[in-house]
Amino acid sequence: MSSSEIWIRNLVAVTAGVMRGDAFAMRLFEQPEFKAAVFAREAALLQPDRPMAPMKNAEPDPSFLPHWIEGPGKQAGVTAIDRIRGFLRGAERVTWCDPYLLDGTLSETFDDSEHYAEVVASVLPISARNLRLYVPQRPKAPKPGVDPKQPTVVWRRLKEGRNVQVIETREIHDRYVLRDGSAGLLIGSSFGGLGGKYCTILQLPDEDVATLYSILDEIARP
Repeated sequence: MSSSEIWIRNLVAVTAGVMRGDAFAMRLFEQPEFKAAVFAREAALLQPDRPMAPMKNAEPDPSFLPHWIEGPGKQAGVTAIDRIRGFLRGAERVTWCDPYLLDGTLSETFDDSEHYAEVVASVLPISARNLRLYVPQRPKAPKPGVDPKQPTVVWRRLKEGRNVQVIETREIHDRYVLRDGSAGLLIGSSFGGLGGKYCTILQLPDEDVATLYSILDEIARP
């Protein structure tokens, strides 16, 4: 699916939500960024000679950035996971920033901690032999409502067949998945929370990917 098709799909989904009276869709419809993206797309349609993608070094146009909005519910969670899995397909080096990847509360998308660990591992392709994780230092006591075995189970599955480097830090708030030094996703929910609430998955422009890699390398330095 092309970025234009994805954009139209999201616009239809938001418009349908507004027509149904969905509060989240109605708030999104009023956001200045969303309005700017719609007007930019309108301008592109009215000017057929305009290139349908930004120049490599140009300021990224929000109407051209592939993004998805996933809602609550198990099927929405599965769809979000499939999008992340598709993004990582064929990757050799993966960087994953998620403060609750190992010990976060799970949404209804996951049956239990064993199932969660299996899904986390399944997102990483066989080709991804090198994984770098940015997570906080694990608390001494498990969080309320979280299976105390969950961090160990997830960690064991992540290490299977790959080299894993863990960077313990609290300097990163957002959730990022990056691949091969050249592409990245910003994810509006921790992995274990997918399917719990509405969230956005946004493919980052090249300039932001390069900046983020630079920041993460600096954090990783001893």
